[in-house]
Amino acid sequence: MTDALASSPDPMALADAAQHHGLAPIFHVFSRARANELPPELSGRLAAAYRQNKARAIILLSEAARIAPQFESRGVPCIPLKGAALAEDLYGDPAMRPMHDVDLIVPQSALAIAREIMLAAGYHEESGDLRAGFEEEFRSELSFYRSSPHPCRVEIHWGLLNFGGHEEWTKEAFKRSVVTPRGRRLTDEETLLYLAAHSAYHHQNDRLIWEFDVALLLQSKGALLDDSVVGELAQTHRLLMPLRWALETGERLGVPAPPHLAAVLQHRRVGRVERWGLRFARDPQLASAVRTLLTLRSTPGWRRRLRLIGAKLFPDKEHLVARHHAHGFWPWIYTKRILSLGARLALALLHIGKPRSGD
Repeated sequence: MTDALASSPDPMALADAAQHHGLAPIFHVFSRARANELPPELSGRLAAAYRQNKARAIILLSEAARIAPQFESRGVPCIPLKGAALAEDLYGDPAMRPMHDVDLIVPQSALAIAREIMLAAGYHEESGDLRAGFEEEFRSELSFYRSSPHPCRVEIHWGLLNFGGHEEWTKEAFKRSVVTPRGRRLTDEETLLYLAAHSAYHHQNDRLIWEFDVALLLQSKGALLDDSVVGELAQTHRLLMPLRWALETGERLGVPAPPHLAAVLQHRRVGRVERWGLRFARDPQLASAVRTLLTLRSTPGWRRRLRLIGAKLFPDKEHLVARHHAHGFWPWIYTKRILSLGARLALALLHIGKPRSGD
């Protein structure tokens, strides 16, 4: 890595890319022993990114360590996700894993307790969704923020897939979760599938740190993962395509797929819904429509589904003003929204089932 940085024709552009993809602190750790071989402005830039990330990690991880036990003390399982879990458990040095907020997951039945705990901890709930109560019924997270003594944002999740929060996988994951000296955690098998699903559905072609998470997990724990558990979970909860993406990601980053995990994909059939869902999540123009369709599919009951469609088509005016700066003749504003959403959904539906090479 140091050789690549030193020999780059534009090392600062490489530093910009590393910063964008969340890899600057990692570049610093792996190059600091030979920092004198790098241009001073480059080594200084990487070191600054590392220090900033370290300071942020101290704040965020201390908040996670303060809040999660409050749930557990009230009989509510609470599991950190993404950076809040990986920074210590996988990276070892928390300053290497960029974090911008704390992600915690609790059962959906504990949302009232979550609000109570977060407000008592000095946080304010971030609101402004489509309609009052929309988050609890059709989304899978609530966001809380506080500005002092140190700015911090905490997201309380109750769904692993971010498609409405009603999936059975989350309930099962809590039952299989393990308690470690650092607190409750997902099993390694479910951590792999969660990272794969989250990255594949929400962060493809985004920042490389998400792919680095997957590759590092495969490198450090891939040989120990139970392929029968991974296969059963992936088949049951339609995660075979994300699993394939994860193994391919590892290969791209120099981590060969563990043979026993690669074999999981050879003997199981990927369903059509899963195939098109992941395919079109890659397209920025279709991703929102695909997420809506998948949320609609996972939402139980036709009345609730109709409420979801109604909220999407006719959100509160306050939401349109705050989020979309909408002003003017409201019937026309709502008509334009209906036409826009309908066009995106139609485009997504027209592509369902069409074969594509490599799928």
